[in-house]
Amino acid sequence: MKSFTTTDIRPFMVGLLNDKLFSGWHMREAELKLMTHIEIDGRINQDYLTDEEKQQLPDPFITWDEIQPRIKGLIQGGHTPTMMNIVLAMDPARVKDMPAESVGSLQLNIRYETVPSESGPRTQRLTLVTATSMKTFSLDKTPERIWDDAVPKFFKAHGIALQEN
Repeated sequence: MKSFTTTDIRPFMVGLLNDKLFSGWHMREAELKLMTHIEIDGRINQDYLTDEEKQQLPDPFITWDEIQPRIKGLIQGGHTPTMMNIVLAMDPARVKDMPAESVGSLQLNIRYETVPSESGPRTQRLTLVTATSMKTFSLDKTPERIWDDAVPKFFKAHGIALQEN
């Protein structure tokens, strides 16, 4: 598990909310503090689906592509959220050298918040925290190290610089 920050908040948010930066990832959960506090569970409601739709689901979580327009719609309106926390998960098979058969998920916790500043307007802070979920218990930390190293490379390839905390 590693924690990163970025000062490239605007390009990151454009990639998150407007572009396909996280295309193919699954959303585990989201929490937004706007005028009201909104929490979204990323698990798909199986009772809502037909039997045929259930059989076509490869994952029990909604994809970011499906939920992105709804999250963006909640945020639009001229006011910046005071806090936003989104947990996304990437398929381990998409990461080079990852032993995907032993890894349950590779997660990225995205936390944006505005914090009061003594010198005037609120300042923005964007923190990213990596996490690795294993299918079975293991003392081998190789998958975690691979994921921790892959995240800054992923963002660098998209023009977003990260600093490790």
